[in-house]
Amino acid sequence: MAVSPVAGQGHLLHGSQQQGITHFEARTPLDRSPADFSRRTGVIAASDGLWAMM
Repeated sequence: MAVSPVAGQGHLLHGSQQQGITHFEARTPLDRSPADFSRRTGVIAASDGLWAMM
C-alpha cells in the first residue's frame, strides 16, 4: 500500500470535498444490513489517498 507524504507524518486522509473541517464525529451509519460490521460506529479514514477517495 502506498502511503501519502502527509499520512507518513502521522495524519490520515478522508475523501470529503469539504474544506475547513476541524474535527470528525463518530456516528453509527443507518444500515439495514444484517452484518454487525456494517453498523459499527466510527470515522472512516485511510493512509492511502486512493482508498480515502473511495
